[in-house]
Parts: sequence; C-alpha cells; structure tokens
Amino acid sequence: MSSPLLSRGLAAVLLFTIFGFMGCSGTPERVPAAPPVTEPDGPLRAIRPDPFWWKGFSDPLLDVLVETALHENLRLKTAFARLETARAAAAQAGSRLFPGITGEGGAGRSRAISPAGDGDAVYSNRYTIGVAAAYEVDLWGRLAALREGAELDALAAQSDVAAMRVTITAEVAEAWFSLEAERARLKLLREQIQTNETYLKLTKLRFGQGLAGAADIYQQRVQLSGTKAQLPLTLARIARLSHRLNLLMGRAPQSPIPEISEITDPPAPPTGDLPTTLLQLRPDIEAARLRVAAADQRAAAALADRFPALRLSLSTGFRASEIAQLFESWIWDLAAALSGTIYDGGGEAAAVRRARSVVQERIWEYAGTALRAYGEVEDGLAQIAGAQEYLEALNQQIGLAENSLRETRSRYVNGLSDYLPVLTTLQTLQRLELERIDARRSLLSDRITLCRALGGYWI
Repeated sequence: MSSPLLSRGLAAVLLFTIFGFMGCSGTPERVPAAPPVTEPDGPLRAIRPDPFWWKGFSDPLLDVLVETALHENLRLKTAFARLETARAAAAQAGSRLFPGITGEGGAGRSRAISPAGDGDAVYSNRYTIGVAAAYEVDLWGRLAALREGAELDALAAQSDVAAMRVTITAEVAEAWFSLEAERARLKLLREQIQTNETYLKLTKLRFGQGLAGAADIYQQRVQLSGTKAQLPLTLARIARLSHRLNLLMGRAPQSPIPEISEITDPPAPPTGDLPTTLLQLRPDIEAARLRVAAADQRAAAALADRFPALRLSLSTGFRASEIAQLFESWIWDLAAALSGTIYDGGGEAAAVRRARSVVQERIWEYAGTALRAYGEVEDGLAQIAGAQEYLEALNQQIGLAENSLRETRSRYVNGLSDYLPVLTTLQTLQRLELERIDARRSLLSDRITLCRALGGYWI
C-alpha cells in the first residue's frame, strides 16, 4: 500500500525543519506546544486522535491488561518523575524574573582594647533586624529565554510521557497477542498429537490385518514424536511471554494471566492516503520539535549573556547597640550595579557557538525523527498488505490440504495406495495449521506496529 501524500509531505516537513529553525536568533517567540492540525479531506476525515487505540481490537482482557500497565508500569512512572523534574526546573528558571527577598536578624558582642591605653577592655553589643531584596533587570531577555527554554523542556518531557504511554501499550498488546498465539499453538499441537495417535492406531490395526508394513508404523511414530517434541518449546515461550506481560504491568513474573478461547481478529487497517497531519500528532516528533525550540532559547540566552547586566539591590532594617533601642534607628541602602565582561579568553563567545551547535544538533535530530516516522508508516502499510495476502493464501492451502488428506486416507484404507501419501499430506496440513497461527499473530503485530508508527492513533 503506497502513500504518495506522505511522500510529498515529507519534503515539506524537512524543509520547514531545516530552514525554519536555522533562521532563529536572538530571543525568538515561543513555539506553540502543538503544531496546527488541518482537517483532512475525503474519506479520511474520520481519522481522529484516539489515546485508547487498543480498544479497536475489541478484546476486553487486553483492555484490562493495558489499564493495569498504565497505572503500574515502572518505566511509565519513571517518565512521570522526569516530567515533574522538568516542571520544577521550569518553575525555578521562571523565579529568576522576580526579585529575591530575604530577611535576617542577628545579635553580636565584641571586645576591643580601650584606646586610652590603660589596658582595659571595651565591650560592645550589636543587634540588627531587616530585609534585603536583589533583582536583575532583564535588559536583553536572557532570563526570559532561560525560562522559555525550561518550559519547552517541560513540554518535551510531557510529550516523552505520551510517547512512553504509546510504547508501553503497544508492548502490552504485542506480548498479549503473542501469548494468545502460543496458547493457540499449544492447543493445536495437542489436537495434532491426538490425530497422529489415531493414525498410528489405524496403521497398527492394518498391520495386524496384514494390510500395512512395519515401515508405515515407524513413519507414523516419527510424525507423532516430532509433534510431541514441539510441546516443551511452546510451553517455554508461553512462560516467557507471561513473565514479560507481568513485568510490563509492574507485577511479579509468576502472576497468573487469564486465558481466552481463540486468537482475536485484527481490525481493518486505514485505507487510502494518510494525511501528513496525522504524523504531526506523534509525541516523539513533538518532543523533538520542542527540544529544537528550547535549544534555540538557550542560544539566545547565551548571546544575551555577553551584554552588560544591570542588578539592583535594596536593604532596610534596624540596628542598635541595645536591644531596647533596636527600633529607634532605621537604616536603608539602595544600590545599582552595571557589570559586563571585558575579557574572558573567549569563553562567552565559545558558549554562544556551543549553544548554536546544540540547536543544529536538535534540528537534525528532529528531521531524523520525522523521516523515521514516515518510513515506519510506509513500512507498516506495506507489511500489513503482504501479511493479509499471505494469510488468505494459507487458508486456501489448508482447504486444499484437508481435501487431499481425505482422498489419500480413503485410498489407503481401501488398499489403493501405500501410507506415504497419507503421511506426506498429514505433515503438510499440520505444518500449514501452525503457520496460520503464526501468520495471524504476525498480522496482529503489524497492526500494532502501524498504530505505534502513527503515534497510537486509529480510525
């Protein structure tokens, strides 16, 4: 399935990324938290953001598992902790735009030799109480740029949480459907073992009647043994997937996982050309874009730091030598200082170059993230189309193999052929049945991958 609109939109996104951000300098205006989303035309107007994308699989047990993971997954809790850290850093950076006010009070006693030269000591007391305020006038927008950068970092961390949410839900769905497939494989293997045992009994019966040779018995025993040999590996995969699913839900690996009767049918994929605006909703793309804007704000702050800084200070209070007279002597002090670097060996210029190089780095990271997103969607659409055709072909082969097995078995029972055609057809049918389970699991996995590539959104 091709998406020409995605291909055309890719060039526009990359050009906007490279030329839009490279032109930023000084103290730029704040980049909005989310890009404008235009309304798609045609049948794809039904595409909408859906944070509960997994409900499209109509699997109640999956809904329960995902909700548990969203509350208990440790990686998601870690991402929330990083978000709170970024928000606190943004609040701290914003506080520098306001005056800092401190209060102090003190008492002291000092001893000195009398100036009369008689060797006597002179003692004096000192009592103070007051407040002091300090404020840096943001002449060049340095503090505002630092605050904007920290707030953009916090928004990027929020997008990281959304991206982690998509990742965790996709991993839970992937593990759950893989577990379903392995349980279905185990059920099918047990059914195949029963079938092989039935054929073995039939062969032994015909051997007792002189209608079959010993080789037929050995061949069927080999088939039965080969089927049984797959049971331990399947049980091991079931145990491993159960452990992984429990860990994703923040539980002990040995916790029980509910079972279902059959594999869930995957929902239909999107049809037609996906609008480019859909990928703009991917949280990892949004986080990368916000980090470009945050780096640009820091570059502006580094540039403003090369200009002189104006700092104001005010202190006022009371001072006396006797505590009873403390509030009788009011003092105050007001000062302004303009300071700037004359020579620092090129340190500030290097800081500006470093900040600008970080902006370039973030730009290319953003472009790479957008490029990978388009590639993932194109790959997902192509993979789903191929997997669907393969599953349909498998169903046709299984139907033909079932008909062939009935015919060869009938000819064998009636003495018209030996056992080899029966065994060959039986092996083919059982192999195709196992491949169909893998194909259905792969199709579900492809659906999940496409949901993840679209940022967790569906029709």
